[in-house]
Amino acid sequence: MANDILKNRFTAEGRALSDRMFYLIIGAALLFGFLVNALEVMFLTDYFLSWNPTVFLIVYLVMVLAGCLMSVLSKNPVISFIGYCMVVLPLGALLAIYLPAFSYKTIISAFLVTTFLSLFMVILSLVYPKLFGSIFALLGVALLVALIYQIVAIFTGFGNSTWIDWLVVLFFSAYVGFDVSLARVRPRTLNNAVASACAIYMDLIYVFIRLVAIFGRRN
Repeated sequence: MANDILKNRFTAEGRALSDRMFYLIIGAALLFGFLVNALEVMFLTDYFLSWNPTVFLIVYLVMVLAGCLMSVLSKNPVISFIGYCMVVLPLGALLAIYLPAFSYKTIISAFLVTTFLSLFMVILSLVYPKLFGSIFALLGVALLVALIYQIVAIFTGFGNSTWIDWLVVLFFSAYVGFDVSLARVRPRTLNNAVASACAIYMDLIYVFIRLVAIFGRRN
């Protein structure tokens, strides 16, 4: 039911794509986002660390929220992609100031577990396509709480607790499955491919950040 309601928000306007091309575009958009983030971490860490934390937080929130709205609400793939970039850039900046505090081993461990959890949720969404739609309301509330916790924990250190971190990981991992299942029922257009990539990208980044926190605290 939830999937049927949500998929109707996405227009079928635009040239129809094949399933293969639709998923290739999603994959290419995700790789683009991760590549941009890697470049930010490698070359712009000192630049972002020089920012006033309050200014950084305001710019971060404004860009992410505006980018999400552009990606979700726009019917133009160019505008949706600009919105996606507006999400990718501040999240890369967040990674640039966050990851240097952790060891290479911790980062690799978090990356591998993120990959495993994501693949598991993708498989689950394929085997049980109605599962994530049935818990949509619960996931929505959990996502809001997780996002607030994510921001507070990163910028203040308040609330850093391993069991809470694992709950956040669980919620965002479940959203990977939900967004993948939602992508499967959307009309196969370029605009919808970009919007799907934006949603899945955010899920993966937040899972990764919390896993870095968990493994970093353990080490």
